[in-house]
Amino acid sequence: MSQWARDEPFRWGESRDGWKTKWRQSCLCGKVAFVYNSDPLQVKACHCRNCQKLHGAPYQQAAIFPKSSVRLDTPPDHVRFLTASSDFHPLSSSPTPLPRKISCGSCGSPFMDEGRNMIMAFFPATIRIPSRGWRSWSP
Repeated sequence: MSQWARDEPFRWGESRDGWKTKWRQSCLCGKVAFVYNSDPLQVKACHCRNCQKLHGAPYQQAAIFPKSSVRLDTPPDHVRFLTASSDFHPLSSSPTPLPRKISCGSCGSPFMDEGRNMIMAFFPATIRIPSRGWRSWSP
């Protein structure tokens, strides 16, 4: 297994002792899923040009989490990385330099932007949120 799959925010194969899942995010086909153990630090409406193009909308809702609050909940086989850098293939099964976007290589669902210490998760469309939990996701 590649080292990237063991690093944050993936941590594939790491012990789950003490981990309490609060939210689960999954793609359309279900081959990639992430779990979160905390509420988001902040919720924003991102309107950068890349998000507009990726989501086909003037903005998209995103939640900011520390990488330590996230882990991959499915095998890493279908995780793909997207970068805007012309030095790399735009969609890759190998990690590209940060910042980068993470998506499912099977159905194409976007999950998050990954930075050095934080991730900006694309919500709420890809996450199961109980009716009582919506307040955590208000911008």
